[in-house]
Amino acid sequence: MRISRKKICCILLAAAAAAFAAYKIFGGVSDEAKIINTVSDMVSLASKPEAASPAELALKLRILQRVFADKVTIDFGARRMSDVYTPRSLEPMLANFRKSFVSTTASMSDEELRIDEVRADIVFACRFRGKPKSGTYVDEVRDVTCSLQKTDGVWKIDKVVINDILER
Repeated sequence: MRISRKKICCILLAAAAAAFAAYKIFGGVSDEAKIINTVSDMVSLASKPEAASPAELALKLRILQRVFADKVTIDFGARRMSDVYTPRSLEPMLANFRKSFVSTTASMSDEELRIDEVRADIVFACRFRGKPKSGTYVDEVRDVTCSLQKTDGVWKIDKVVINDILER
């Protein structure tokens, strides 16, 4: 029995349509993955290679707009300082931070995530290593809590709490 090319094309087209429908129905990327990616992008803001260019800073500034809500509360729990910022007001802070260090790396681990329909909280350990332009090398792990809100299908951070140092 021979199957014609027309039938093969119809079968392939139907399979592609079914795969697309399944992708749309089951949501593609999960909210959990979206939240982890958003927080990971935020953590990447603290990384700076030794030979960082101004163009790289410009790309980092675009991340600010993508990961933070219009108003974000940043609370330095250990210092008891808290303030509300916009992504735009965070830009000079990021630029000054990057100017203070020759190089830095930041990474996250041990994530604990709680999600409901439009709110999420994630607690994680953030390791920061940095070679400042003056002073001693920094290598510490801090407990960080982020709260996110889902608006129009996009998760954005609206609160960051940087807690005590877990390890030096």
